[in-house]
Amino acid sequence: MRMPHRATTAVAVLVLAGVTAPGTALAGPAGGRAADKDDAVLTKLHQGGMAEVAGGRDARRHAVARCVKDAGRVLVRDHTRMDEQVRKVASRLRVSLPTTTTAEQRKQLKDLRAKARTADYDRLWVKTYGTAHVKTLALLDDEIAHGKNNDVRELARKLRPVVQSHLKMLFQCGAGGHGGRKDQGDQQGGDNGREHGQGNGQGQGRDTGRDNGRDQGRDRTHASSRDHGRTHDRHHRDRHDGHHRD
Repeated sequence: MRMPHRATTAVAVLVLAGVTAPGTALAGPAGGRAADKDDAVLTKLHQGGMAEVAGGRDARRHAVARCVKDAGRVLVRDHTRMDEQVRKVASRLRVSLPTTTTAEQRKQLKDLRAKARTADYDRLWVKTYGTAHVKTLALLDDEIAHGKNNDVRELARKLRPVVQSHLKMLFQCGAGGHGGRKDQGDQQGGDNGREHGQGNGQGQGRDTGRDNGRDQGRDRTHASSRDHGRTHDRHHRDRHDGHHRD
C-alpha cells in the first residue's frame, strides 16, 4: 500500500530526526552471536505490540474524536494478531520475551491518561503512536535488509504492510484535526437536515399553492354559479311581471 507523499515526507522527517517511540528504538549494530539482533527485534516488536494494544484500549475509553477511537480499535485488533505471530516465532527460536511493557511505555500511557477526554489527549495520542509506528517501520525495514534469521526476516516482511497502513491511518487522523470523520459526519448530517428542510419548505410551498389555486378556483366557480343563478332569477321575475302587466 503506497502512502501519500505528505505522509512519506512526515515519516522521513521523524526518522531522520531520531524521534523516540515506545519500545521501538532502532536496533544497534549486532554484537556477539549473529542471532542477538534478531532476538532484540522480537523483543522490541513484542513490547511495542503490547504498548499499542494498551494504547488502543485506552483511546477507546478516553479519546474525544471519532477517528482516534476508531484508530484505537484497529490497533487493538491488529497488534493482538501481530503479537501472536511474534510469540510463535520467538517460541520456535526459544527466545524469552518480557511479560510487561517498558518503563517508558508505561510513563507515556500515564501521561496520556492525565489528559483523558480532552482534545490534548487526542493530539498526544496520535503523536505518540504515530511516532511509535514510524520507528517500528524502520525497525522492520532494517530487519528485512540486514536480519540473519530467516524466520524473523520473513516475519518482518509480513508485519510491515500492516504497520504501514496504521501509520497512514494515524497520519490521516492527525491531518484531519483528530476528529475528521466525526466532524464530517456531523457536517453532512447538518447539510442533509438543511436540504431536507429546504426541500420540505419548497414542497410545502408548491402544495400550498396548488391547494390555494384549487380553493380559489372553486370559490370563483361557486361565485359564478351564484351570479348566474341571481341573473336567471331576475330574468324570470321580469318575464313574470311583464306577463301580468299585459
